[in-house]
Amino acid sequence: MLLRTKSKLTITLFFFPFFISCFVPFIGASRSINKWFPFLDRPESYVTKNGSYVYPALFITSASTAFNNGSGNRGIPELWGKYDLQEVIAGLAAVRAAQGETYNPFIDEIGYTDWDQKKLLFHVDGKIRSRGIVFALEKNIFETDFSVGAFLPVMHVDTSLLYRFDRNGSHADALEATESEVFMLDRVRRQVHRDLCLKGAAWSKAGFGDLDLHLRWRRYWDHKYKIRGIDLTLQTGVSIPTGMKRDEDYPSSVPVGTNGHWCWYGDLVAELELKQNWRFGVMAGLMHQVHKTHGGTRLPYHAEPSLFGALVGDVCISPGMTLKFAPYFTLENLMDGLHAQFRYTYRRHSSDKLKDKRACKEVLSYLEASIAKSSDICSSASVRWSRKKLSRWVSHYLTLQTVYNSVDAMKNWWLDPKIYAVFDYAFSGRNVCKSHQFTVGVELYF
Repeated sequence: MLLRTKSKLTITLFFFPFFISCFVPFIGASRSINKWFPFLDRPESYVTKNGSYVYPALFITSASTAFNNGSGNRGIPELWGKYDLQEVIAGLAAVRAAQGETYNPFIDEIGYTDWDQKKLLFHVDGKIRSRGIVFALEKNIFETDFSVGAFLPVMHVDTSLLYRFDRNGSHADALEATESEVFMLDRVRRQVHRDLCLKGAAWSKAGFGDLDLHLRWRRYWDHKYKIRGIDLTLQTGVSIPTGMKRDEDYPSSVPVGTNGHWCWYGDLVAELELKQNWRFGVMAGLMHQVHKTHGGTRLPYHAEPSLFGALVGDVCISPGMTLKFAPYFTLENLMDGLHAQFRYTYRRHSSDKLKDKRACKEVLSYLEASIAKSSDICSSASVRWSRKKLSRWVSHYLTLQTVYNSVDAMKNWWLDPKIYAVFDYAFSGRNVCKSHQFTVGVELYF
């Protein structure tokens, strides 16, 4: 009878998490979905021995490049595609043609109309800097295995762009272009941006991130199957889109959070205390964002990046699912109360789906056009496929964390504080911003 009971517990312990992962469609914390700001979850915030706590944390984030679709890096704005001035002009010209006007910014440049209809690539580099504070709360419910919690970042974000003419990637004539011609091409680029009603290369804003509300269940088994301790936590919640959104008039702007999408999610954390002061755990989850129609959204005419689209209107976006997987290893009491943790985090976001919901479609966007529009005879179908690939992304992070636990250090301090410092380093990825984040904070138990 005892053997049968142990067998049932074994099945529950090791297969229940996978059952949840497969059949609950809303299981990864919403703050992990953003491709510009990582906000990776800390396992210690889940494994709390049914305690209640509040923690403020200060953080800074920095990024100056992004991971390419294959090997190498690209500029952060190039996550929306390569910038070809000829394609941007073609989109604006199509919109003006529908209004009965002609558009050619080279006409005013005497002697330089021969650059018209030629491939003119620019490298677009970007920088993102942010700093802020996170407020989080976890409250145990009547000393049971359940608790409720909230998470909210408040931050200030600065972004900027820098354009550099790409001679090698442009039309063959660009290799022989003089410095004055390059300066003229950049002047034309700036004029086109003004005609698109774009407001500049720098963007700065302060505000909230998305508000995370969740319900958590936790169970702990002491000294089972020759293991000192087994900790299992399940969490499900909703992300309320209170975060700052992209400003369509600033190409360098980025969303903080999910850019206005409601999200349902859940997390799973399983941790084993293998021996005294040695812990191994795994975090896993999925996330589902609800589709939403965004008004006043820029939409490409053809192959130009959406940041520089001349078409503006309603676009329905159905974001793809996001997967998170993070194994970690913790060494406790390296010195009295001082712990170190090493963690690897894998995040994967599947393709987004877009629908053109504009009321007036005199000029078709790349989503609905079926004929070639560019000088490269690139079909709209291939452009759609290319943009679908760009919406998929993968990130790989290594995290080093140190924690000072006043309880483990036998300190009788008020609120039993845990002081921690975390560095998240992005070492690889695909179609994602190479953002590094440093966080310091304290957990206060009550």
